[in-house]
Amino acid sequence: MGSEAPLPKWASTPCIMGIDEAGRGPVLGPMVYGCLYCGRYYQKTLATLKFADSKTLKEEQREELFDNLKADESLGWSVDVIDPRELSAKMLKKNKVNLNEISHDSAIGLIKRVLNMGVLLTEVYLDTVGDADKYRIKLSEIFPSIKFVVAKKADSLYPVVSGASIVAKVTRDKVLREWVLEETAENMHRSFGSGYPGDPETKAWLNHHKHSVFGFPSLVRFSWGTCTPYYKDMVEVLWESDKVDEDVPYGSSGKQLKLRNVGFTTSKRKSEDVESSAKGRYVNSIDLDNSFLMFTSQRETERKILKSMADYYNIDDILTEEEFVPVVFHKAANGVIIDPSSETNSVEQGAKVELPLWLAQELCLRQAVSISVPASFNQKTRLEIQADAACVDLRCRSPYFYEFGCKIAPLVGDKTVEVLLVSAFKIRYKEILTKAYTAAHTTTSKFLTLQTKEETNLYEAAQSSMAAFKKWRKGGPRLQRASVLGRKRKPIE
Repeated sequence: MGSEAPLPKWASTPCIMGIDEAGRGPVLGPMVYGCLYCGRYYQKTLATLKFADSKTLKEEQREELFDNLKADESLGWSVDVIDPRELSAKMLKKNKVNLNEISHDSAIGLIKRVLNMGVLLTEVYLDTVGDADKYRIKLSEIFPSIKFVVAKKADSLYPVVSGASIVAKVTRDKVLREWVLEETAENMHRSFGSGYPGDPETKAWLNHHKHSVFGFPSLVRFSWGTCTPYYKDMVEVLWESDKVDEDVPYGSSGKQLKLRNVGFTTSKRKSEDVESSAKGRYVNSIDLDNSFLMFTSQRETERKILKSMADYYNIDDILTEEEFVPVVFHKAANGVIIDPSSETNSVEQGAKVELPLWLAQELCLRQAVSISVPASFNQKTRLEIQADAACVDLRCRSPYFYEFGCKIAPLVGDKTVEVLLVSAFKIRYKEILTKAYTAAHTTTSKFLTLQTKEETNLYEAAQSSMAAFKKWRKGGPRLQRASVLGRKRKPIE
């Protein structure tokens, strides 16, 4: 329930809530906690809605019941989608957080969220997670005004928990079905089966998608015991903390984490991003029916953009995609933390901001933003290259000027960027080789400071080639003309 869903009258009367989860056991995908709440007066009617434990229902039945639930103005619901990376990060951090604690925190978060909406909760029903009595006491200490019932098989005993079970299961199925694999390695596919550790298809998918250095795709809960046998074939890496606080979860610092939590794809969700509704409407970061969760139907645009995206295992490509580009948002977006000092984490429609290329590509692919030509390729740079390309400091424009340009060109649809790249490289290529073959080392130091990463590699390769040639010529036989060899030839008797 939020600003788009006014608080119904029944919310100010005593209300009950049920909480249940989906996806606790699988090695793939998120774990989802869902809740259902209503006025206590509606409890008898709730028992007639044919809610049951979601595991006992077919997918079509769950979908139908969920649609009915969303349309019922006497019901409210909310979900918390916990990303697999968050699960693994918490379970592998220095002060480990086990799955039961994560589950408790999610349930507590849902209760707090509904209370903050203004709903008068008086009773909450939950399934057992760990010791039932300890769980109940823990909840009662946090919420002393609420009566808690913690019971085994609560989703079979209490219709309000059965409804929560359906909310969680349908949401997880939809998230998993529409999950966008972020990784771009070749031969990746989505035939991962049920995602449960015992599923042969899931095991085969894990084996096919493991990498000796980068591990598993972000869909995988790599802290699960199912993944352990695969680690023997992987390279062991020891990471040194660059922060005083060792208790910070892996990946919780840095620009990329702050920028990845954008409400356009479920694969980049934070657990704090929660959908909720008093009338079955999504009001927060991500609408699961939103078209942004699917690739655009414009296949040609998609093909060009995907072609320009980074090689997953190429460090130069990764660094190139950290370059910032200007974008314009076509729709308002929640959950975008662009500037840590900002008072809001939302971006209005029409907002002009700078995003790293890797993120701008993803959003452009979904037609959420349009990308403008970066300053590295502006008119001033073009005029300088036309005047004297060899003297232009391209490194200050972008350390990966040419690779950056090749990725930008199909995104902005400006063919003059390609012409600029070719023109600059033709002129600078000759200058680089000339310097590498003829200039003394002392005279090239200033020249090298102007070079991009690609040009520096070219210069070093040319110097290495010249050094190898000189070594060969010095140590090899002296070259002689054919006329001299002819005079030295012995006559045949």
